[in-house]
Order: sequence, then C-alpha cells, then structure tokens
Amino acid sequence: MARFWETFNEAVEWFIKMTMTNIYWFILNLPFAFVIFTMIFSPVKIGLLYYLLCFFILVPLLFFPGTTALFAVARDWVLKRETASHATVFFKYFKDNYKKSVISGLIFMFLWLIIVGDVYYLQSVGNAVFSMIFLIFGAGLLVYTIQFISLSVHFEMDVKTLLKNAFYFTFRKPIYSLLIFFITTFLIYVSIAKLWFLLPFFTGSIIAYLSFFIFYRMYLRIKHE
Repeated sequence: MARFWETFNEAVEWFIKMTMTNIYWFILNLPFAFVIFTMIFSPVKIGLLYYLLCFFILVPLLFFPGTTALFAVARDWVLKRETASHATVFFKYFKDNYKKSVISGLIFMFLWLIIVGDVYYLQSVGNAVFSMIFLIFGAGLLVYTIQFISLSVHFEMDVKTLLKNAFYFTFRKPIYSLLIFFITTFLIYVSIAKLWFLLPFFTGSIIAYLSFFIFYRMYLRIKHE
C-alpha cells in the first residue's frame, strides 16, 4: 500500500510540474500562436508581409527563448535535479539564455522561412517532386533545431560551435534523429488535429522531455564509443 501511494505521489508531482511548465511556455507564446491561428483560419487575409513581420519579431524574441527555457527545465527532469518553484526555474532559464536564444532564433527563423517558402511556392506551381525534397529538408531541419536547443541547454558553447555540433548530432545517429522526428510530429499532429487541450497543458513539455531524453542517451552512447 505504501508503494502504491509513493507511486501515486510521484505521478501527481510529474503531472503538476509538466503541466505548469507547459502553461508558462504556452502563455509566453500566445502572441505567436495567435498569429499562426490568424494566418491559417482567418477569413480575412491581411497579407504575407504582415505575417512575416510578426514572425521576424516573435520567433527570436519569444518563441525561441521560451522553447529553450522549456528544454532547460526538461534537462533538469532528465538529470533528476531538484529545482525550486516551477515559475522561478522556467523564467530564470528564460532570462539567463535570452541573448544567445535571440541570436539563435534569428538564424533558425531564416532557415525555416527558406524551407517553408520553397515548399509553398513549389506546391503552388504543382511541382510535387521538388516539393517532397524540400519537405524532407524540413524534416531534417526540425530534428536539427531540436538537437541545437538540446545542446545549447546542456553545454556552454557559442552559437557557431552549437550550429556545427548540432549538425553532427543530427546525422551521427540517424535512428535517434528519426525517433525525435516521429515523436515530435506525432505529438504536434495529435495536439492540433485531434486533442487541442494538449497544447496549453502538455505538448511542449512532453516534446521537450522526450527529445532531451533521447539526445542525452545519444550523447552518452557517443561519449563511451
């Protein structure tokens, strides 16, 4: 009976910390989510330049620093480190990594705009072959972005070194990269298409935890080879 209550308390603790951290991340990115929602669902199309301007502002200033803070908290969970209150830890990481995250966010925003812009153009002209090629590049960029963030919260490196090492980690162990890709895309798809309530409460935290967990296992394996 004591073991049951111990397991139950651990489950409740995990539920609370993952939910609360995801809520902080979601609230921080509400402006970004609003722009995405407006772009996809609004019957009034304001214009591509308006959305691009919003992305130029929100991705490096909010989304990337907030996601980096989320991964930093997930790192503490994977390494089983005791932390203070959820809000204190999350916003401390947000503040401490902000400058590097903004620079990184600008770089990755340009990379993603190239991929998304090319896919949009190629699909509009009906070029299915090259569209599929760029979609594959997009899948690789998704894993590369996640590996970059995982590296940035685990090691003290400058942005240039992180970019090189993230490329190495992305392609050094393709099975791990594929696992990160399928888990991330599955959770995003389910959260957007099926279970919207996951977005504000669980999606970000689960992706960050599982992605860093896989990254860390890959890092340990490479280290001992």
